[in-house]
Amino acid sequence: MAIRILIENGSNVYDVTGLLEGEAILTEEVNCAGQLVFSVIRDGVIDFQEGNRVELYEGETCLFVGWVMQKKRTQEQIITVTAYDQIYYLIQNRADYAYSNKTASDIVRMIGTDFGMELGTVDDSGWIIPQRIEESQSLLDIICNAMALSETGNGKRLFLFDRGGKLCFQTEESLKTQKGLRCDGTISGYDYQTDISKDTYNAVFLKQTGTQKQPGSVYKTERSGAVEKWGRLEYFSQVDRSLNESQLKEMAEGILAEKCRVNRTLTVENLNGEEMVWPGESLYIEIQDLGDISLQEVCLVQKAKRIYRNGEIRMQVTVEVEA
Repeated sequence: MAIRILIENGSNVYDVTGLLEGEAILTEEVNCAGQLVFSVIRDGVIDFQEGNRVELYEGETCLFVGWVMQKKRTQEQIITVTAYDQIYYLIQNRADYAYSNKTASDIVRMIGTDFGMELGTVDDSGWIIPQRIEESQSLLDIICNAMALSETGNGKRLFLFDRGGKLCFQTEESLKTQKGLRCDGTISGYDYQTDISKDTYNAVFLKQTGTQKQPGSVYKTERSGAVEKWGRLEYFSQVDRSLNESQLKEMAEGILAEKCRVNRTLTVENLNGEEMVWPGESLYIEIQDLGDISLQEVCLVQKAKRIYRNGEIRMQVTVEVEA
């Protein structure tokens, strides 16, 4: 499929597709800024600067809208450009917010409106956050904190991403697909990793904020077998003081149910790019004898790269593996 890359500098719009040199790589990852990296030959006509708008199209479909953040030039006058989508601005800007009785979806809409971002699909996250104070936090951290509270509250996984210049916020359920990969020729290479160093916890410490009249309480629990096996990996969070002991217990058990596990990630290489795969979607993957397990399950896509070169599109997909 033919691609186009456009750069907008003021009233001038340059189609740089014919000047591309080597690969152009679009990288998308859940709850992160999308990135487009490409190189163009300086022809003496195109003129663009940091902060200029960049658009990537496959056919008539706009896959990426971002802004030039970095330019590198070689002696041969090849300019390598790195552009990020609008989630980059959520990372770079900080704010103070105090809110009550809002959902994570409400927070996305509030921040998107306050900072002039174009919103796309925003699913109902469902869980109402009683109250929250955020001081000097990045806009992305404020949203991710609301997402984490919502996911802990109702177990519904949520994903924030930019799609073609629109900020989207969707549930795992709404992103499910019927796409599948099998190690029968479709998959030509992969890397498999197991890890307990990031986002694995076998103990929980929840602390409620107190007042002058009433001190805050704490709730602790652990899974002793996992502590003996891995050492103590404790999850700490300050929680609303209105929660009772039963609610604290339910929250802690929910955290352990989600996070007391070995993280397994699979990166599948060199896929045909004709099938579009996005982070947050689910793929059925079948690979026998994958290290410590045999894989025959639906896996969540964490990261996807689309690699454009010489008229071809290849993909690299990283997924979560449950076991």
